[in-house]
Amino acid sequence: MASPTEQPLDRGVLLDILSEFVAIERDGIRLYDHYLADAPSELRTTLADYRYEMDRHATLIGEAIGRLGGDASRLTPAAQTAQQRTDLLLSLDADRPGSWLQRLETILVLETKDAYVWDVLRLIVAESHDADVVAALRPPTIDVGSQDGWDAPGSGHAERIEWARNAMRGLALEAIGVRRQGRWQHLRDALPSLRGGG
Repeated sequence: MASPTEQPLDRGVLLDILSEFVAIERDGIRLYDHYLADAPSELRTTLADYRYEMDRHATLIGEAIGRLGGDASRLTPAAQTAQQRTDLLLSLDADRPGSWLQRLETILVLETKDAYVWDVLRLIVAESHDADVVAALRPPTIDVGSQDGWDAPGSGHAERIEWARNAMRGLALEAIGVRRQGRWQHLRDALPSLRGGG
């Protein structure tokens, strides 16, 4: 029982949040799969690695939901909204092919959200007084934390976010002629337009 100074944990709200987090990870898998379908060869390894991390994260959170008595396949309204948002992004990309700048923006947002997901889970473990919740969430946060270093320079999350930022900057600067065509030229050549205009 929580002491008067401890905020009781709402297990139902926690499971709803975890459901949304799984949806974020699974939608990341869908986006990476879509981008890998026509990615330049120079990007395939990077995108495949990022897709693998999303898949691993979805599995870890799904297992935690199961340990807490929840159903990882259940879609809460918030999870459904996240899924619909991804459906829209995929539809727009299909209708207006050719913008790796827009795709990189989506990756930047996606990886930032993924970092947020794991930061929240880490803080739940650190601050919760519910032993069952801590037992369910500590193993995946240790697993991901050991890989990512919790956004330290060069860590998984920080590295993926910085990669997307650098790619966007480089692509934009090369496109307008501020920089010589070079590192990101393969993105410009792979599809007809930076702006998605075809």
